[in-house]
Amino acid sequence: MSVFFSIFSAASIYLTIPLLRTLFLSEDAQTTAPVIGTGFTDKIQAYIQRFLLEGGKESALVKVCVLILIAFLFRISQVSFRCLYAESRERVLRDVRYELYEKINSLSLRYFTQEKTGNLISRMTNDLNLIQSGISAAFSNLLKDPC
Repeated sequence: MSVFFSIFSAASIYLTIPLLRTLFLSEDAQTTAPVIGTGFTDKIQAYIQRFLLEGGKESALVKVCVLILIAFLFRISQVSFRCLYAESRERVLRDVRYELYEKINSLSLRYFTQEKTGNLISRMTNDLNLIQSGISAAFSNLLKDPC
């Protein structure tokens, strides 16, 4: 997910270049602007320029604005997914803690006189940390390999 977030963040910034060129360069300078280099990014930039400029300035502005809006919406969806992930993880941990609390309260006093309090607290804390890391790993694996 962080790869997609990085890509769409860079795309929204990168798409402002054609927008500024369309606004501030004349029609002749746009169509005759040389593409320097033969690298992959230069070819992509030339394709984007060709795609954007084939309808005039107004059409190019509309296309760039729509592309920036789409990239922004992808970024928002990724952030909302992260929030949902964190909320669901916290709900699961809350439910586990509640069940643990119910279990501890249902035990007899004899159990507490035989066991040391530090050992009980240590076991509960460590077990909850293991459950939390297991949930994080499960969600991470779910994102990497959904099948």
